[in-house]
Amino acid sequence: MYLDQPFPNLPYTLPDTNPANGHFNASQTATANSNRPGYVQNWNVTVQYLLPSQMVVEAAYVGNHGTRVWGYNEYDISHVSQLALGDKLLGTVAQNPSYLPYAGFPTNLSVAQAILPYPQYFGVNDFYAYNTNSNYHSLQMTLTKHVTTGLGFIAAYTFSKTLGYQDSGGGSTGYGVPQDFYNRKLEYSLASFNQTHNFKFTAYYDLPVGTGRKWDFKGWNTLLGGWQISGLVNYASGFPIAVYYPGYNTPAGFGSIRPDLLSSNLANGSIPGPGSTNYSADFATSWLNPSSFGPVPMSSQGVPLTVGNAPRNLGLTGYPFINENVKLSKTFSLFRGERAKLKLGATLFNPFKRQSTGLLDTGVGDSAFGQVVSNGGNRTMQLEGRIDF
Repeated sequence: MYLDQPFPNLPYTLPDTNPANGHFNASQTATANSNRPGYVQNWNVTVQYLLPSQMVVEAAYVGNHGTRVWGYNEYDISHVSQLALGDKLLGTVAQNPSYLPYAGFPTNLSVAQAILPYPQYFGVNDFYAYNTNSNYHSLQMTLTKHVTTGLGFIAAYTFSKTLGYQDSGGGSTGYGVPQDFYNRKLEYSLASFNQTHNFKFTAYYDLPVGTGRKWDFKGWNTLLGGWQISGLVNYASGFPIAVYYPGYNTPAGFGSIRPDLLSSNLANGSIPGPGSTNYSADFATSWLNPSSFGPVPMSSQGVPLTVGNAPRNLGLTGYPFINENVKLSKTFSLFRGERAKLKLGATLFNPFKRQSTGLLDTGVGDSAFGQVVSNGGNRTMQLEGRIDF
């Protein structure tokens, strides 16, 4: 539509109170709890202690619990017990007249559509459904040194666990909607962004070169003195891994059915590091055990007959996150007695050429399922210069 054109005429008069005008379209509704904002309860206990040399150590327990946070908002879902109908769900109502939900229902539509709580709609969206919860617990340790004698740093370590029914607001649950909308406890697992261990260290050091410092190079101080070096490192656990089965023929009105775990031996130890893997997918290293995963029982046409027992996110995690950066910088006075400054710097990203590994495929039954390849390893230098005046 364009602003210089009028709105099209409605085929009915407002206010429209006839729900039949929305038949066989996707619709939105507002249930009793819609737009009822959730809340988060936060708590912490912190202990600080002052150490010599202007250092402070801190230990804290930090937790929170999200109540009625924005969850999955599809409202027109069949109960998973109906999966037992198998291939019949894919057939039309004309082929199975006993499933006609009301007179006038189009018989060319599927049985899966006919058995929905609201079969006359192609989906009913509950506007802003606040129907899920989350939990977070952590031990947080911090050591801080204020800048003295040219040295300052902050070291922080977090040991944490994040649990929930989904990982973001608005209906996203990783690989789709809940397996069983009426038993969403099946979705409770580690969050996809959970990192059990996380260590960060950032430091600043004023090199002891220049007038009045440990190493005084006299006439060379203008060039050699006044340099600062700083760095940032981050070491963290990998993220949880989710698996799925791509071969299901799931009818309309059901959630995303996960595979079954067939044994507890899900993988060959922890995920392999770059030294034991290859860059090429043709020579990938196997890690997940394909025989430990499988689809749930299915009908002859691939309809899952029940839900899977695999959690939304496995307890297995990917390769740890390793990152290091270092920067060398200096400020020069451009003119004697003037405030203009020239600032030069060089930043080295990934100076040790760290590599990582990643999974090629987490689809159960795929040829590359559970295989790992190496990636990354680039070292990058960034040169910086600016004038302040």
